[in-house]
Order: sequence, then C-alpha cells, then structure tokens
Amino acid sequence: MKPNPPIDLRFIVVDDENKIIYCTVPKVATSTWKRILGDLRGLKQGINIHQWDLWRWLYQYTEEEWTQRLQTYFKFVFVREPLNRLLSAYKNKFIGKDRR
Repeated sequence: MKPNPPIDLRFIVVDDENKIIYCTVPKVATSTWKRILGDLRGLKQGINIHQWDLWRWLYQYTEEEWTQRLQTYFKFVFVREPLNRLLSAYKNKFIGKDRR
C-alpha cells in the first residue's frame, strides 16, 4: 500500500548516491528518466521502475534533511508545452491509438 505523502512533495525522487533530485511529472518522460536514474544506481534491467518503494521520495526525509538536499543536490524537472499536452491527452483518451 502506498503512503499518503504531502501533496507538494509526493512526486520528488531523491537519489542520495548521485546527489540528484528529480521532480516527476506524469506523461513527461517519467519512465525514461526513472530508467536512467535506475541505471545510475545499478538497478537490474527489467524491473518495474514505477514500483513505489524502489525510490526515496523527498517527503520521507525530515524537513532539515530535505532542506539540505534541496540546497546541495542537482535538481531537474521536465515539462511539456500545455496545449501540446492537452492535445496528446485528448488523442490518447478519446481518439485511440488505432485512429490517429
């Protein structure tokens, strides 16, 4: 069962070994970046990279710990242009892959 993290911290992955913080955004290359981070950590190929307990999440640290990490780790996030994202979601949900 997944824990219920604070909403503002629940999508932030922390990689202490490589000093990286990644803010995941659904449908913006999340799987690709989790695979890359998994490779950096030496995780086995073929595992479910979306497995919740595979990652350390920022909310799992104390405020002092996450403040220190936010000040010193490399941080990144990727976003999509909003209208392009809206069109993509519409096609995915209402048109279907066979009719694009």
